[in-house]
Amino acid sequence: MDYPHFIDPNKEMKIVLKSHPYKTVLYGKVIQVMRQEEHWKYAFQIAKIGESEYKKLLHILHDRVPPLTRQVRDSIGFYDNIKSNVLKRT
Repeated sequence: MDYPHFIDPNKEMKIVLKSHPYKTVLYGKVIQVMRQEEHWKYAFQIAKIGESEYKKLLHILHDRVPPLTRQVRDSIGFYDNIKSNVLKRT
């Protein structure tokens, strides 16, 4: 696709995230659109999410592949740990 679909940045969108066995529903506004190889990547800012849906979102984020960092090494700095974690995911 040569160009992204237009999404009104002022409109709240219903977003459904699924990752077996979890499913959560939240509302957000698009804040960024960028091209990633042959696809378009959309970033949303969460506008509304209920407490139980937020807990489900945390499960999705925690249980994903690649997993979140479980241990931060003391021998290197905070930013080095973040950089290492991000590089493992990309």
